[in-house]
Amino acid sequence: MKTLVEDLKADTASFRQIKNWYEFMRTRKDSVVTNLRPPIAKDKVVNYYNEVINYINFSVFTFHDRTIQQLKSSGGFRLIQSEKVSDSLSEYDSRLRGLFAGNNQIIEENRRDIRKLMAQIIDEAVFFYTKFRRGERSLFDLEGIEKNKGISLALITDDHLILMNFYNRCLAQLGYMGNQLTLIERMSLRAENLITLILEEYHLK
Repeated sequence: MKTLVEDLKADTASFRQIKNWYEFMRTRKDSVVTNLRPPIAKDKVVNYYNEVINYINFSVFTFHDRTIQQLKSSGGFRLIQSEKVSDSLSEYDSRLRGLFAGNNQIIEENRRDIRKLMAQIIDEAVFFYTKFRRGERSLFDLEGIEKNKGISLALITDDHLILMNFYNRCLAQLGYMGNQLTLIERMSLRAENLITLILEEYHLK
């Protein structure tokens, strides 16, 4: 039960981090339309890069299920003395691996597609001049880029189909994140309630 509580606390921390990032990304909708929709004027390319960078440094939810998996593999669920805990834990695990996990996978698969398209559009050497901050917006070292004459803040293609596909993928990602936000709030509340229940039922501190 102690390790289970640790896992659930790790889940709630992940929920908070992902929620904060997804909420930030949803505020970018107007910026995506303004900065990523082709055609891209030459004097707007810096804005393009500044918007694209948001799709580099984010991650999907990580499951902290070591204890649940151990219980499953050993048939340990039936050994849980508290029926309330056993039922709540089964419900939590079922919901986490249902629609939530499905949406999580969609976001990850779309992220990979975005990265593939990105490699056809921008000079990724600029990311060596980027300050990545987990869960926060990353920043370009524009001064460092300007000093390196081998790097140019320019698009390496003006193919409308590629640019439009990338734009559509980015917009879709914001939609997927919006759908996931509701589930994140629900699952976070379930995890917190389950922690409270376990602590009460097993008199843990």
